[in-house]
Amino acid sequence: MLKDGTYSAWFKTPRGEGTGIVHFENGKISGGDSIITYGGTYETVGDRFTATVTTKRHTAGHATVFGIDDLELKLDGVVKGATAKCTGTAAAAPG
Repeated sequence: MLKDGTYSAWFKTPRGEGTGIVHFENGKISGGDSIITYGGTYETVGDRFTATVTTKRHTAGHATVFGIDDLELKLDGVVKGATAKCTGTAAAAPG
């Protein structure tokens, strides 16, 4: 089960890797990193979850791991203990 709280996040795409902080509470997601804010919603069923996350640049800086700043991610994941793993797609950044 995905518990409400604040989590560290590590993400990887073919363009690179990044880290950030993500907060889950009552079906809402918020968070960010040094250049991007995250927001969205999530749903859980047992140990599985789905989420829709939008990103928006808040500070000038390096390129994002998606190659574009503002996009919508669709995620599917599973929770095991204190770790959640997911995979996702972004129509605006295929691959």
